[in-house]
Amino acid sequence: MLGLQFSKMIITGAAAIMLMASGRAHSSMVEDINNASPEAQWYYSGFDGIRRQSGADYALKNLIANYNNDPEPVLELINILIKNGLKQEYIDMYREAGIPVSVPSSTNNSTASPTAFTVEDVTPYPAWATKNCNIRSGADTTYGKVGTLKKFEQITVTGKASTGWFRITTSDGKEAYMSNTLLTTEDPNKVTFQTEEGNGTVVTTTVEGDNAEAVEKVVQ
Repeated sequence: MLGLQFSKMIITGAAAIMLMASGRAHSSMVEDINNASPEAQWYYSGFDGIRRQSGADYALKNLIANYNNDPEPVLELINILIKNGLKQEYIDMYREAGIPVSVPSSTNNSTASPTAFTVEDVTPYPAWATKNCNIRSGADTTYGKVGTLKKFEQITVTGKASTGWFRITTSDGKEAYMSNTLLTTEDPNKVTFQTEEGNGTVVTTTVEGDNAEAVEKVVQ
């Protein structure tokens, strides 16, 4: 995922056909995909290509590997599929794989219920976003987006949710939640690494500066 450029795409009705409980896509599928994050749309595009070539069953199972590599946008896509009537056997498959999927409402399968969670307070500490990402009103992607963070943007962690996500406070004082996979406690403005020279000597180097992107380029 790193280094990829994402752009908004428009999904047509024909492209939104999935392996749903009803055998056809719900009318809200197109709207949900078009309103999704660019990263989730990118995964949908790949998912739809695999579905066309190898079938929906294979494409749905392949999302498990995608989730292990890039959890937040893939979980967002899976929850969209669930909201639009994904068969229960696939929902169970994702749960068995350890993916915290949303639970469809018992009264209306077109609406996904937000995941219940608890939060344990922690002593506040600084952390940084590892990539451009969304922050949300609750501790998984069933909750609405309330903002975004840029790569290397600093926040303060104030709690850990039962879903594994963190409760954070942004630089402008907003409280929100974000995925634990998108944070690092290592200051990107000061990076220490080791290299081994031809004679076997290990050299430790520290690169420090005010611009995290510039530091990253030097390290690379």
